[in-house]
Amino acid sequence: MNILTKNSTAVISRKEIPNVITVILSSDHIIEVKWSEALTEIEKEHLINLTTIIKELGHGKKMLVYIDTYNFMAITSEAREYAATKEASQYTLANAVLVDSLPKKILFNFYMKINKPVVQTKGFSSKESAINWLKEWQF
Repeated sequence: MNILTKNSTAVISRKEIPNVITVILSSDHIIEVKWSEALTEIEKEHLINLTTIIKELGHGKKMLVYIDTYNFMAITSEAREYAATKEASQYTLANAVLVDSLPKKILFNFYMKINKPVVQTKGFSSKESAINWLKEWQF
């Protein structure tokens, strides 16, 4: 696909599940996850699909993942529990989550306390700071 993005990284590959999620692999080897605003609640099935997409885009390697959400997004308890498993994170090295509003911060902090992820996961108030943190994990 190779489309140049705003920060001079190229889009290497893109997968989408309409009205659910768009996942992009950029030339800086970071997976960007964007949940659709049409999705009212993330379910376990959505996260299983995301794990499969990350595996495909990363060719089975552990990837750095940037996650963009939107305000008032919900997640089922089953999905939260799955997200904190080794299975859900088997292709993820680290997660950077955009928490640029109060509703996002509340949801993120709740998730981090109740269902602790098995991989390094951190919230950021800007995409730029999230991406910069992920790049520190590259070797």
